[in-house]
Formats: sequence, structure tokens, C-alpha cells
Amino acid sequence: MLGAAACSPFGGGAFSCERDDQCGLGKCTLGYCSFMDSSCASGYRFGDASGPLANTCVGASNGSDASVTGPDAKSYLDAPPAGVTCYGSGFGKTCFETTNVPTTPATLTAQTINTDTSPLCSTLVQNNPGWCVIAATDLTIAGAVNATGGKPLVLVATGTLSVDGTLDVASHRGGQTGAGSVGANAQLCDPGTPPGNNGGGAGGSFGTVGGKGGNNGGTAGAIKPTNALRGGCDGQDGKSGTNGKKGAGGGVVYLIAGTKIASVDRSTHRAPRAPRVSPAARAAAVAARAA
Repeated sequence: MLGAAACSPFGGGAFSCERDDQCGLGKCTLGYCSFMDSSCASGYRFGDASGPLANTCVGASNGSDASVTGPDAKSYLDAPPAGVTCYGSGFGKTCFETTNVPTTPATLTAQTINTDTSPLCSTLVQNNPGWCVIAATDLTIAGAVNATGGKPLVLVATGTLSVDGTLDVASHRGGQTGAGSVGANAQLCDPGTPPGNNGGGAGGSFGTVGGKGGNNGGTAGAIKPTNALRGGCDGQDGKSGTNGKKGAGGGVVYLIAGTKIASVDRSTHRAPRAPRVSPAARAAAVAARAA
């Protein structure tokens, strides 16, 4: 398994909260973040990073952490129940009924994938997660593959995931907004303090605090902990007669492979190159590795 970036900046084990605003779209319950889930009697379920309560319904009795708590539970902390096969771990963990595990290979040629509408997004993933999952036995990325849309992108290969092209979920000025970018969502992003006259806008905060704007510039907002797979926050506009416009937050992609993630190099005269994932995509991705 490999995320398109390093480990989550908030760790892969447990995140303890004290206030609701530390939980993004969720709320702080018993010291951990919980999120709306209509399948739970209480209407809320603890997130992946909730220690011994991870993925259990709020208010439900908690049995072995290797099993599902409650008959309506849809996420699995350790081993899934019989008939369910999962790939990856943490925020991007993807599960199928075993009878629906991919059985054919796929190749992504040069294209732009809209994670909100693309027919490539699997409809067989359990729990209808809030991301676009493209799954195959062996998955090959060939050519320039870009991804945009509101949902994060998750690529799953039950065998080998090969990168022989460019996978770009970055946001570009005057171009695409990366898949899963959360923009200026007030629940997920602290807007910070705007710049003074003729000042530059600050960068958006995510894994680290954004940079301060120049010349009486803006100050970036605080980091807001996250308990979900998501992209980055927008920066700030500058302040002047012809002010510079803010840059959009970067997108997120999570790569999962059952066997390996490989870079394909057809040359017999060069060492294999590293997969070419854009720097902005690496910086924005949040993918918790296995502890």
C-alpha cells in the first residue's frame, strides 16, 4: 500500500479532540471525532482515528476491536467480516463484497477524470464512500491523467499498480482545481487574517501553516485536524487596486496496491524512474499508512 504522499500529519493511530471545531464536519464525542452516519441509531459514528472506538456507532456497545460493532456497522477497524475484502487502511480504506472484487485489468490513458461524474468510479464499493474509487486487478496509468471534482481520487489495484505517465490532482492557476480540494469550506479551513492595503495573501493551511503574505500581507489560518480523506484549503486574495487572486487548495489521490506499486520504464539503458506524481498532489494528499 502506498499513499501519494507521506503519512497523515495527524498520525495514523488516534486523534483526541476537545472541541467540535477540531473535527471538521463532525463533532467531538468522548474525546474523539464522530461523523454523521444514518446507519447508526445515534446518527453518528466514530472516525478511523478514534482509538478503541474507531468506526463504531456512538452509543453502541463495543466488543472486540477485530469485529464490527452492531449489525448496522459499515466500517471495519481490523479484520472485516466473512464475505468482505478490504484494501488499504486509514482514511482511504476501500472494501468490496468478496464477490465484487475486481476481476479484470484496466489502463487509464491520457484524460481528465471528474471524480463527481466519471463512469470509471466504481459503484460496487461498500458504504458509498465520499471518494471516487477506480479499481482493477492490475491498474496502469499511461499518459497524462488529470483529476478534478469534489471527491478525492482513490486508485486500487488488487495486484500491481503501474505508473507510466503523469498523475496530476494539483490545482493550477487558470486551470483545473484538483480532485478533493476543499476550497474555502469554513468548517475545514481557517481563513486567517486578510492582508492590509497592498499586501499579499497568505497561503492556505493544511498539514502545516500556510506562508504569510508579503508587504503587510495576510496571516494564514490555523491547521484544522481532519478525520477524512480530503484535499487542501484555498489561499487568500491579495489586497490592492489590481489584487492577485488566491490559489485553490490542492487535490488528493490515494494509491493502493495488493502486490506493488511500480514505475514502468521500457528503456533497457536506464534505471526505472520514480512514479511521476505532481508535487502539489503529494503535498495535498492525506493518506494514513498502516500503523
